[in-house]
Amino acid sequence: EPLEAEKHELRLLTLLPGAFHEPIRCTLAKICLKDTERPLYEALSYVWGDPKITKYVMVHGALFHVTINLESALRHLRDKNDPRTLWIDAICINQNVTDGREDKERHGQVRMMGQVYTSATRVIIWLGTGDQRVVNVIKTLQTAGKGSIDSASMLIAAPLYRITSLDWFNRVWTKQEMVLAVNDPIIIYGRCVIPWSLLTAVCQQFKAEVLRTHVGIKGVIAMKQLGMWRITGLDDLRTLYQSDRGLLLSQAILCSGYAKATNPRDMVYGVLGM
Repeated sequence: EPLEAEKHELRLLTLLPGAFHEPIRCTLAKICLKDTERPLYEALSYVWGDPKITKYVMVHGALFHVTINLESALRHLRDKNDPRTLWIDAICINQNVTDGREDKERHGQVRMMGQVYTSATRVIIWLGTGDQRVVNVIKTLQTAGKGSIDSASMLIAAPLYRITSLDWFNRVWTKQEMVLAVNDPIIIYGRCVIPWSLLTAVCQQFKAEVLRTHVGIKGVIAMKQLGMWRITGLDDLRTLYQSDRGLLLSQAILCSGYAKATNPRDMVYGVLGM
């Protein structure tokens, strides 16, 4: 049954518990965002990956094809004992447009993105898996702890670029999803988990160190080469969005200038959603 954006309807996915290597099983339920007794949920922020290469999960016992990156995210997010309630665009929005009603649902849900992400208890940033060098950087950040990074830890500044060069940092939708997060998002790469606030704290300290040791334009160039501006700039954008002043359209456009989108119209929706 198609969702009606006018009624603030959306679907939530329940990721059923299971061991890591077991088949992924899910259920869907329609809810109203305005309902005070609606279930609490987390919203997933990720990149689809190649839509032509898929795996399947079970939704209400039926096969449902998802991209490899999403299947991996679900497998890592699943708890062994307890169900987890999530909002995930590829499953919660009908992507199979066969008539006008389903196309209307998709466009309606796109217009609701702001409500969907600001209403979530938490935004989960899924960066993927597979690169041990990224894992090593995240583990270093985990052990360093917020506020304890010193100039000696600049040794991980260059490897940190491996994080900022991941696809998630280059998509317009993921930027919107991050900016709209009310609470501190968490970043997950494989089995590694760190809060967004820790990553930004580290980058802010690196930024200060780089600008201290590289005067003028050299400091700006060094920051760009390290890719840290993608993190600090995005965090600044989120801070502005949540401030009393709010976010100016020009600021949203400037931050999204290098971002990509599969559909050119998404560049407009993604920016306006902020």
